[in-house]
Amino acid sequence: STALFHVTMMLRLCIAAALAAVAAARTRWHQLDGYGFEDYKSEFGRVYATQEEHDLRKGYFEANLNAARKHNADPTKTWKEGVNHLTDRTPEEFKRMLGYRKEIGFAM
Repeated sequence: STALFHVTMMLRLCIAAALAAVAAARTRWHQLDGYGFEDYKSEFGRVYATQEEHDLRKGYFEANLNAARKHNADPTKTWKEGVNHLTDRTPEEFKRMLGYRKEIGFAM
């Protein structure tokens, strides 16, 4: 019916607006000056179980953030890098997420 169609369309518009608002709230590549680990933890709701894990994640975050800043400063690059929910992850965690299998040397 027409009423059901309108309700469905309104629901879709509300969901799209909510997703756009969440996406707009994230830090962009051009907003990384002054951005630090405390900002990252707040933005992505990160809480670590121990001080040791906190310090480890902070180290990976800082290394990844510095790599993104270096990449963005290179005028030969045609894209920009920023931060996301994975910026505090280790290289091994990235590989596992991509399905990398060391014994065969590539992702499945």
